[in-house]
Amino acid sequence: MSLIAAISEKGALHYQCWIDSIDGHRVALFLKDLCYHYRKYDISLIWDGAKIHRSEAVKQFLRQRAKRIELHLQPAYSPELNACEMLWAYLKMRLANRVFLDIDELQEAVRDELETIKKNKKLIQSFFQHKEVAFFLN
Repeated sequence: MSLIAAISEKGALHYQCWIDSIDGHRVALFLKDLCYHYRKYDISLIWDGAKIHRSEAVKQFLRQRAKRIELHLQPAYSPELNACEMLWAYLKMRLANRVFLDIDELQEAVRDELETIKKNKKLIQSFFQHKEVAFFLN
């Protein structure tokens, strides 16, 4: 199962979940959905150096939306600088020590947890309070 998410310092969470792996085309679709969902706003993304983010589909999408999406590139191998990594750590903690009989059951549990997290703006905002990530708020 694969997940992709974007969170904001104001407490918003936007995510997508797939049973199989995410490719560049799916990242571009996620970005398109993000742009649609936040169509009244420009988007500023803290972007890690994942290979999938450098795919041709993503590059092409970003060229088309150059005025709407501003990228802040992170140094290589620096997940501690990414607030979404705090989200993933929290999600893993919430799912720890639970047994899932199949991938559908796991996916349902992940979505349920993400929907619960999505309703908790203060929790999402707290992911930006870690000293390594707080630079984004300045």
